[in-house]
Order: sequence, then structure tokens, then C-alpha cells
Amino acid sequence: MEGEELTFVGCILTIVATVFDLIGFAVPYWYKYRVSGLIEYHGGLWSSCIKSSITTACSSLLDNNLESWFEVVQAMETLGFLCLIAASSVVILKLFVLKDKLFLKWVAVGCLAAAATLILIGVCIYGGKSLSIEKENLHFGFALVIIAATVAIVASVLFCFDKHVELLINKYLYSDRFQLKILRDFTMEIAGINLPTFVGFVLTIIAAFFDLIGFATPYWASGSIYAGAARGTIDLNEGLWRYCNTESGTTSCVSTGDQNYGSWFEAVQAMETLGFLCLIAAVIVVILKLFVLKDKPVLKLVGIACLAAAAAFILLGVIVYGAKGTSLQTENLHFSFAFVIIAAIIAIVASVLFGIDK
Repeated sequence: MEGEELTFVGCILTIVATVFDLIGFAVPYWYKYRVSGLIEYHGGLWSSCIKSSITTACSSLLDNNLESWFEVVQAMETLGFLCLIAASSVVILKLFVLKDKLFLKWVAVGCLAAAATLILIGVCIYGGKSLSIEKENLHFGFALVIIAATVAIVASVLFCFDKHVELLINKYLYSDRFQLKILRDFTMEIAGINLPTFVGFVLTIIAAFFDLIGFATPYWASGSIYAGAARGTIDLNEGLWRYCNTESGTTSCVSTGDQNYGSWFEAVQAMETLGFLCLIAAVIVVILKLFVLKDKPVLKLVGIACLAAAAAFILLGVIVYGAKGTSLQTENLHFSFAFVIIAAIIAIVASVLFGIDK
């Protein structure tokens, strides 16, 4: 992968990290737990909420007499978020406005490193000082800021080594021992398309197909319960959008929105929807690049970014579902759940193939 391509991918990752951190920074879902199954508590950096079966009441934490350690967490996460905003602004300037200003790249690296450091310091303090019930019930807002810090580190590494990667590839990948075989494989064409790109194109379509099945079918979980001698065994299955039960040979389905799963399930739906849309976008972009706008190399980078974002969103939704689902759900995972994971893995492989193809 050439230096300019790495810089572009680093820019995309910087923006992704900023979006993830914005969500984690703002939402009141660093923790979430229930008391007696009736009252739900959840909160974040700036507000805490109490939800009953009737109402939800939220209050600003700024109105409370906060402990000093929590104020430090708020300060660290605020500074980290501001550093990510600065990094996004700088890399956009470097790529599209002040292209000849090399120092801007190093400013971005500094901002990303500072952001990751500040965010992780805040996370460590929160993990060490918060109440045990909060630490045992961490939610997606807490996970998102950690993911944002990780993505920021990866982006900073790409910016640092963008001019050296091609030399390393030439030195090690194209050594005398492997040169003939690799060059032959990479120059092989199918229908006028380089082999890695062709395989990546096919894998992108396969990933979208697998994710469509997992996204649409009501089989993320499937199991049975015994409802007594009068009713016998009832078969249950659910997906992202429908919940079904089969009793005495008759199947009835309702929308999962009518089941009141909670905000965690809505987060899963949102992540999986974004992942599916990114895969659809990747398919469209790759088709445009291969068959319509062949002389637009930026489309390949957009395709890589869409595939990487799709995999990230899909896997994040899977993680939330696995962590917050009931034991009946997580102990009876079915093929739809497996299909979205397979789709994410295939998307990652496809993005790598697009990246290594010259």
C-alpha cells in the first residue's frame, strides 16, 4: 500500500475515532443496571437516569456535588475529545487544502497520541474509582471511548509510517525467494481485473449477502421453553426486527419493538443497520471503480473505508448483543448471529485484498 493511501486510510480512521468518541462522550450509557427488575439506572459522563415502567427521569451530573476523581475523568475525556476534533481538522486540511505542509501530519500524530492517552487515563480512573455495581455493568458508551482510543492509535501509526511501508514491502515481500511467485499472482487477471481486486470484489458481494441474511432473518437466537402440560413446548426465535413463537404448529411473529428489550437492543439494531449500509455502499463503490470510473483510485480507498467501517459496526453490535442479552438469548445463538460475524470477517479480508493490490 502506498504512502498516500495509508494517509487517506489514517484520515478515515481519525474521523471514525472522533465519531465513536463523540457518541461515548455524550450518551448516558457508561453503565446500566436494574434493581429488583423494576427500576433501571444508567448514566454517563454528564447525566444519570432512572427508568421505571412508566417514566424516565434524567438529571445533569453538573448539578451534583461530584467527587474529585469523577471530575478528573470528565476533564480527561473532554480533553481527549477536543484532541480528536483537532486531529480530524488537521488531517482534512493536510489532505485537501495545505497538501505541501508536512508538519501538519506530525501535528495530527501528536493530537491523536494525546487523545488516546487522555481517553485511556480517564477510562482507567473510572474503572478504578467507580462503584462496583457500575463497574460490573459497564455499557456501550464506555466501550465506544475505548474503541475510539484504539482507532486513534492505529491512525497515528499509519501517519508515522506512511512513507516507509512500501520500502518494507519491497524489501521483505518481494525478496528474491518469493519475487517470481508473488509477481505472477499479482499480475494475473480475470476479466481484465487484477486477481486480488477481483477476489476482493467477489468477497465484498458475499459479505453483503451473508449480512443481509443475518440482518433480516429472525434467527439470532432460537430455543424452546416448556409452558406446562396444557400448552406443552413452545419454540421461540428472534432476530433484530421480529420475535416469533411456535405453539401447536402455529407460528406468530411480532415486532421486537413491541417486546421492550431496552436501549441496549436499540444500540444493536443501530450498529447492525450502519454496518449493513456500509456494506451496500462498499459494493456500489467497488462496482463503480471496476466497471465505470476505472481511473478514479480514490474510489478504492473509499471502498476500503466502507468495508472497515462495516466490520467495526457489525462486530460492535455483536459484542453488545453477547454482553447484554439474556441467558436465554446468549445460550441459544443461531445462524443469523453467525452470519453477521462471518460477513464482518469476509469484509476485513476483502479490505486487505484491496489494500495490497497495486
